[in-house]
Amino acid sequence: MVGKAGKRIVIRADHLNHPVLRQLLDQAYEENGWNNDGLLAIPCDEPSFRDIIHSLTVGDEISSSRTRHQRNPGVQISDGLEASPS
Repeated sequence: MVGKAGKRIVIRADHLNHPVLRQLLDQAYEENGWNNDGLLAIPCDEPSFRDIIHSLTVGDEISSSRTRHQRNPGVQISDGLEASPS
């Protein structure tokens, strides 16, 4: 649950290891412990949390583009988001 309204937001499991999310999980533990009937309350407002998740997703896409570039040297990365032939 995120924010005052307790919005349910589903995220990728691999994002849970990101330092920002680890910090939020640590805060959630400090505030609530792990005895919370299966619900995890993240101490963050919804818009900020969505921004964090969006940034992580964009970062994954950029990393993926760079990895494709490394495997295919004939592709030039122009702005980190789009690939164009060289």
